Amino acid sequence: MGAHDLQKQIDAVYKAGVDVGYLKSMPSNDTVYDKPLK
Repeated sequence: MGAHDLQKQIDAVYKAGVDVGYLKSMPSNDTVYDKPLK
């Protein structure tokens, strides 16, 4: 399982960070490694 498999959960954490003011904006998709782990 890689980060790609957890993309929805990671997006939810990013959105929560924006909502509470921890993040000023959503990070780019490049912040998540989306290749399968070997």
